[in-house]
Amino acid sequence: MLEVEPVPDEAAADLYRALYAGLPGPVPDLVREASGPAPTEVVAAREAGELVGWAELFPAPGEPGAAVLQWLLSDRERQRITSGFTTAHPASPAEIDVLCALASAAADRARAAGHTDLRWWPAEPGFAEGIAAALGAEPVVDAEGWRSYRLRL
Repeated sequence: MLEVEPVPDEAAADLYRALYAGLPGPVPDLVREASGPAPTEVVAAREAGELVGWAELFPAPGEPGAAVLQWLLSDRERQRITSGFTTAHPASPAEIDVLCALASAAADRARAAGHTDLRWWPAEPGFAEGIAAALGAEPVVDAEGWRSYRLRL
């Protein structure tokens, strides 16, 4: 059974340690590697105690009240780390289910923090669209033609 729970700030690095467990090479120095703002909220999904993935919330630049959703699926990220490239195969129904659970929990956290919108952008085939369809988010196309999704909280 999938369990999704908030991750306290002091435990966020544990997610990367779990992700890198058993992989060749060391866990990156997250303090040195960080290039952007820290997330304001993190939720993680586990199945039978194993880390399946997590989602992070960030303030949306230039959009007061909005939060940006980013996610990571452990199996895909491990494959990226070991192969050196992002997988191109479409999202599976099981992956969409995990992401929907993560996005739903993240939306609850964003709402509780006072955000009015949750935004995300497509990165791999089918993920952003699958979450949008399941949660009832609306597509947004900016002036340059870039598509994103908005969930009104």
